[in-house]
Amino acid sequence: MALAPGNLHNACMSQIIEHPLEVILAEIGRASPHPWYYQQFARDYGADPTPVTNLLEMLWLDGLVERADSSSEFGPGVTLTTLGRQVLDDPEALARLRSGEPLTQTQGAIVRSSLRRRFTPTVTRLLLAANFVMFGYSIYLASKISLTTAYLGAMPGQPLPPALFSKVLEPAGGVNAQHLIQGQWWRLLTACFVHLGALHLAMNMYALYAAGQFVEQTWGRWRYALIYAIAGWGGSCLGMAYHPMIQGVLVGASGALCGVLAAEAMWILLNGRHLPREMARRGRSQMLTTGILIVVSSLLPGVSGWGHLGGALAGGAAALLLHYQRFGPRLLRWLLVPMLAVVPWLSYVQLREAQQSNPNWIQLERLRFEEEYGQPTGEHLAQAYWAYRTKVHLLLANFAVARRPPELVAQAIATLTSEIDKLAKLEEKLRKLGVYRDPPLERERTQAIADLEKVRLAFEETRRCLEAGPNWTRDDEKRRKELFRPLAETWEQWDQLLREDR
Repeated sequence: MALAPGNLHNACMSQIIEHPLEVILAEIGRASPHPWYYQQFARDYGADPTPVTNLLEMLWLDGLVERADSSSEFGPGVTLTTLGRQVLDDPEALARLRSGEPLTQTQGAIVRSSLRRRFTPTVTRLLLAANFVMFGYSIYLASKISLTTAYLGAMPGQPLPPALFSKVLEPAGGVNAQHLIQGQWWRLLTACFVHLGALHLAMNMYALYAAGQFVEQTWGRWRYALIYAIAGWGGSCLGMAYHPMIQGVLVGASGALCGVLAAEAMWILLNGRHLPREMARRGRSQMLTTGILIVVSSLLPGVSGWGHLGGALAGGAAALLLHYQRFGPRLLRWLLVPMLAVVPWLSYVQLREAQQSNPNWIQLERLRFEEEYGQPTGEHLAQAYWAYRTKVHLLLANFAVARRPPELVAQAIATLTSEIDKLAKLEEKLRKLGVYRDPPLERERTQAIADLEKVRLAFEETRRCLEAGPNWTRDDEKRRKELFRPLAETWEQWDQLLREDR
């Protein structure tokens, strides 16, 4: 959408002045006090009248020119406004016009100046470099397992060697359900810089190069960087929420790119009235075409449509907030800065909600619970039972209180203390998991906590018995035995579960 003066540059070179807007402004000033007829000007210099009209409309939007009487011979005419005459007579104002700086601090002037000024897309170049560096690292990982060719030629949706996922994409930063279950949330961002194959990288990097420069120029560097990061996070969150892969991984900058394209569309929608009509029309047409292409690509095998949608929603929402942070009332601008954090937070909440309600996530959580908590609970209880029978029970059963060897008592106390610590730590981990929405899984968690607690309390009471020695009363011993009475059934149940798992 950058201005393209075309043949008008010939007109510029025929003047001492080089900037097209300044050429037009000077021509109108030269014709003053009479109207200036731009159609005749275009014919005289053999220029395409469309760029001339766009440039003239840009000056009109800036309040530098106004319509004048039309001529039956030369067509519509324009003349300078008071502000236009002031700018033409002010070298400093003309310098701002040439450099693309806004002549006033109105929204329209700032929007149009973002298209006119010379700009270096620093953030886009850094993002491109980061993606290429990560791709190079992925090639290195693939070369270590002799799968360089398979990696470079990989296509989303096609069967691939499992080692590509476990030895290349995962170490590079890709994300799957298991990573999130283990708390590796940082992968939701790193996955945006990992790509599956050369074609995947080329398509995304071309889109980033084409759209990123425009969005960075119009929104500004730090706003663009925020939009990209928030969109990437949002795309990964929604992509994983509704497609929780356990074997493969979610990778690619597509979610972030959809957010960038959503920000471009938001800019056209919010600022179109401040642009020349032809430019705004082309922007809306391009926006529609891009939207159709994204929808079609989202339906292809191996492509995360949910990731595209999440990135577009997060990027569009961030862009909307940043627009009002930029042009809204002063108080609102400061309030909207912390509100930006709401967008990634909502993306995270959506993912957490899916983890607790989506059947696929519930199944994965159940598998994770069995591997990390269910089986370890049974093993802890079995180990605790064995330690108690061999180091403590024999001492209590074979020796009266007054005749217990001190070294065996100390050994029994140390054994109980060690087992109590292990049981308490696992119990605390289970409590920190929170409440599962899946009733069977929650019952299993609650039962595991209750069993660990019962054994821990019985062991603590036994330790107090040994530490008290002769001061331990019969009532105390009776309470200790009551704590142990239900444990036989608990150990038997967990021992049976362990055998079934094996």
